[in-house]
Amino acid sequence: MSAQVTTASLRGVVQNSSNEVLIGATVVLSHQPTGREYVVVAGDDGRYALHGVRPGDSYCLEVSYVGFETWRVEALQLKVGEARVIDVRLNESTEIEQIVVDGSQASSADMKNQFSEKLISQLPTHSRSLYDVVRLVPQA
Repeated sequence: MSAQVTTASLRGVVQNSSNEVLIGATVVLSHQPTGREYVVVAGDDGRYALHGVRPGDSYCLEVSYVGFETWRVEALQLKVGEARVIDVRLNESTEIEQIVVDGSQASSADMKNQFSEKLISQLPTHSRSLYDVVRLVPQA
């Protein structure tokens, strides 16, 4: 007796115009009516795989990689039990639309730790040394 398949799958390879694999390319399959998204990143061999996809139409497949034009196909239909293969070839982009790097450094005032006498007395140490307590502080 075999199990009944109720989903579809999608897989392929992401390459550039020189047939080199693009490790880490982002692959997004989105169902337009519901907004449901399946997201994966291409592996070391440039391959991606999306399993357990709900069958249906109105899917959009989008593949992107920094420094390359985004590849997109719309109105994609996936049927029950289908194992679709879509290999993608990305072309280098002459301009980068936007790269956003957001980072902040915490000030020393934000890095606080409070240790009560009770906590210190319950630490699993031999000597209850202050050095044992300091080792618990992440920024130490």
